[in-house]
Amino acid sequence: MRIHFIVHEAFEAPGAYYDWAIKRGHDVTITKLYQGEKLPKDSSGIDLLIVMGGPQSPRTTVAECPHFDAPAEISLIKEAISQDKRVLGICLGAQLLGEAYGASVERSPEKEIGNYPITLTEAGLANRNLSHIGTSAIVGHWHGDMPGLTPQAKILATSQGC
Repeated sequence: MRIHFIVHEAFEAPGAYYDWAIKRGHDVTITKLYQGEKLPKDSSGIDLLIVMGGPQSPRTTVAECPHFDAPAEISLIKEAISQDKRVLGICLGAQLLGEAYGASVERSPEKEIGNYPITLTEAGLANRNLSHIGTSAIVGHWHGDMPGLTPQAKILATSQGC
């Protein structure tokens, strides 16, 4: 599988996702936007697009952050979706993915920065990819925004603040 990571900041590296991909022998490429690297022109060489987090928001402009072009990323994500590629968004990446599906990012009811519990919903408990978690887990949070949700979206977990 050809996996491509989009990394917005050095401190939001792919870490365990990268290790997982390499250990399984996948072909891995990375765009490090914070180093001035450019997004792929299209998703033709990608089977799985993983869009990492960052302190930006889909509302952040190029004037505010010269290495981050939200409309260009959303366009690439839309193109990948239209080509039936897999796309995984983490934090900011999930917000951009929601925007690509037509659901606008929203302010979280409260900021969550640190380690907080999440609780799986009924849909989360029924999801075979999350069954190993149990009913709740402590996870790292660093967000003031949350992805917008389409009418078809299923909420798999919640936290007290989001």
